Amino acid sequence: MYELAAVILVLIFAVLFAYVVAPLVQLAERPIRIATRRWRLPRGVAIVLIYLLMAGILSIGGALLLPSAGEQVDDMIASAPAYAQSVVAWERDWSGYYDRLRIPLELRRNIDQSVLAAGQAAVASSRASLFALAGALSNLPWLMLIPILAFFLLKDAVSFRRSFLTALPHRARLHGHRLLEDLNATLGAYIRAQLLACAVAGIVCGIGFAVLGVPYPLLLGALAGALEFIPLVGPLVVAIVASIVAALHAPMLVLWTAGFLGTFRVVEDYVIYPRLIRRG
Repeated sequence: MYELAAVILVLIFAVLFAYVVAPLVQLAERPIRIATRRWRLPRGVAIVLIYLLMAGILSIGGALLLPSAGEQVDDMIASAPAYAQSVVAWERDWSGYYDRLRIPLELRRNIDQSVLAAGQAAVASSRASLFALAGALSNLPWLMLIPILAFFLLKDAVSFRRSFLTALPHRARLHGHRLLEDLNATLGAYIRAQLLACAVAGIVCGIGFAVLGVPYPLLLGALAGALEFIPLVGPLVVAIVASIVAALHAPMLVLWTAGFLGTFRVVEDYVIYPRLIRRG
């Protein structure tokens, strides 16, 4: 049962990957004029060319970013005891703040429970992300099948569509063709827009955290990009995690972090994402 689920998941990711790569393949397939003749790359060659280009970009990006990411992970592990002491000191200061304001006991409990629940949710989300990453690395052979399957999906997409339409009754073929065209356009636009939104969120948040001085901007930016795919919950978890990290570094930094994330969320949801959908 587990292997069947893994196969289905790989097929789904292969379809998603094919939708992402398809516009680039179409661009590479465009005919070019050399002298008096028009040349056009075969579809298989165009796909391989795009794969090589993407592999080169990923290799360069990994060579540039992985050392910094490794340093930030090491620094985070080394700073864990200091962060624990900061939490203890923060809890002591928080209790004194309660006493100065003479906050009722019931309200104190509600505030403490809310803060505790938010912290537990952030820790659980971070732990789940680490487990998911570890699981993805353990299933690396399965993940390597994604671009391979996507290659055949891209190469034989026309044949697959023709076979599907041929299997339909003659009267339903025109309707089926239109349905496939609409479904393909809508699904492709959504997937590409969603992945571009993840990339925008990761890059903007990473740069923003670095400018504000929030620790581990590369890791937090990567987390923001990955969780952007999950509506509502993903950005909320990023805000909680980033606020906790900022608070442990400098309490006033929380306000700047929250303001930055709030502003970015408004711009992302009402300006960037609608344009990505329209252009997808």
